[in-house]
Amino acid sequence: MLSSGQPNLRGHRCRDRRGFTLIELMVVVVVIGILVTIAIPNVKNAADRARRGSCLSNQRHLVAQATLYVIDQRIEEATFGCGDLFDNGYCTEKLSECPASTFLDHDDYELVVVDGVVTDVGCMIEPDEHVWDP
Repeated sequence: MLSSGQPNLRGHRCRDRRGFTLIELMVVVVVIGILVTIAIPNVKNAADRARRGSCLSNQRHLVAQATLYVIDQRIEEATFGCGDLFDNGYCTEKLSECPASTFLDHDDYELVVVDGVVTDVGCMIEPDEHVWDP
């Protein structure tokens, strides 16, 4: 067996093969590029779905809090923002904010009361995407 640096039968020196060839490295880079191209839209879609789910959860909880507010205040007909709930201590800061919101104004949702019952809640930030259906 020949070791590195010893001449072989043809007079050439054998060398240890350590490392990768340029072709091998290029193949790895191309495969990683393909995987990243596939993964990025999926990660973005997952983040959008998570924001939407969190917004819908906020809306569901706001209906419960608004029902308490309506009963306590004896409101029969009204349309108000969740800022009223926040200001009167009926909801938390996180509950009054849509996850897609960029402002901390506590008024991201609008609630509708008809005949003393909360009938609708809507997201003011992304009304077409974050639709709650009771």
